[in-house]
Amino acid sequence: MLLLVTNPVDVLTYLANEMYPNKKGKIFGSGTMLDTARFRFHLAEELKVNPHSVHTYILGEHGDNSFPVYENALIGGQRLMDFDGVNDDLIKKAFDKTREAAYRIIEAKGATYYAIGVVVSKVMSSIESNARTVYPVSVVLNNYQGYSGVALSLPCVVGANGIERVLEVDLSNKEKEDLKKAVEALLEYCK
Repeated sequence: MLLLVTNPVDVLTYLANEMYPNKKGKIFGSGTMLDTARFRFHLAEELKVNPHSVHTYILGEHGDNSFPVYENALIGGQRLMDFDGVNDDLIKKAFDKTREAAYRIIEAKGATYYAIGVVVSKVMSSIESNARTVYPVSVVLNNYQGYSGVALSLPCVVGANGIERVLEVDLSNKEKEDLKKAVEALLEYCK
């Protein structure tokens, strides 16, 4: 099994899978796990709930073409968009903070290696214990909402066999457009 923890993680995940095509599900990247954790934290901070109660993801490219998936996200079983105080401006504010977080950390500490270390630990723990935890990791798309031939972050069940399942997300029209942009941005590097 190979977990890529380097940039550009999506391009390298795609290339590694091309080099070893018989290792389907065994080669994947850390993807947007850290972005997702930061996004959940910033939303939870605004809404005054525990981040573990916020079920949303940052998907797409690990980089400029990542996007929040929130139209059908949940907080404790309630739609995020129906939660008191949630609107598009709040989502944008939390996503902007998420995108700026790495730059602030690098400015303050010189690097972001502690947080990615936690990500690696969580993924490896899920594999070792066969926890089958859902994480947004970088995988090669195989007719995912009509797209193939690139790697980007999607929610995946991670267990002892690596990627055991890629989950199909119910995306809004805007989120589908964001997915398309991410795929198009990565296609030039993955062909």
